[in-house]
Amino acid sequence: DYSGPEYVYKFTSFCKTTVEVTVVKDPGVVGNLDVAIIGGEACENTACVAGAKMQGNTAKVFFDASDGGKYYIAIEGRDGAAGGFSLDVNCGCP
Repeated sequence: DYSGPEYVYKFTSFCKTTVEVTVVKDPGVVGNLDVAIIGGEACENTACVAGAKMQGNTAKVFFDASDGGKYYIAIEGRDGAAGGFSLDVNCGCP
């Protein structure tokens, strides 16, 4: 049940690489904030590329990005979870 708020961030890869996305919820946030990686243009040919459920205070997911690929990183509150978080995106592009 993803009844909590959803936050979406756009990411464009500038090379073919493995991307690491890490979400850490702020202290005091009750519940889990999960991550979904959606590939493709908004509303056109989109597909879930990868996802991760929060374990403890952290959700981490890896996915292979294409050169010029457009992706959306969705942070979703499970079971009504809401609150602050940090988002870190690491890739090997120069």
